[in-house]
Amino acid sequence: MSDGKTGLQLRSLIKASGELEISLLDVPTPEPAEDEVVVRVEAAPINPSDLGLLVGAADMSTAKASGTKQAPVITAKVPDGAMRAMGRGSTNPCRSAMKVPASSSRPARRTLRRR
Repeated sequence: MSDGKTGLQLRSLIKASGELEISLLDVPTPEPAEDEVVVRVEAAPINPSDLGLLVGAADMSTAKASGTKQAPVITAKVPDGAMRAMGRGSTNPCRSAMKVPASSSRPARRTLRRR
């Protein structure tokens, strides 16, 4: 369990090498402003519709687990065709390893329009 100063964040990254990496990172919990509160979430399900965002175009039949119980890491191969479609070596603005909000929220749409 967390000490309240840090929390776990689920990360999904497609590397330029053509590998998906899903991991849990311990990240600092920001101090709340005067009109904010911190809510501790002990468990949360992953909605099946979010799995596409989490694993992207990776071939999950190649998935391998590593890391530790406290910091697990899942890796899987992303097919070359999918890497090319994401813009490796092209002028496509959606590059691998580019950080963007993964949702249909207004900030995510603004971020994608700027690229």
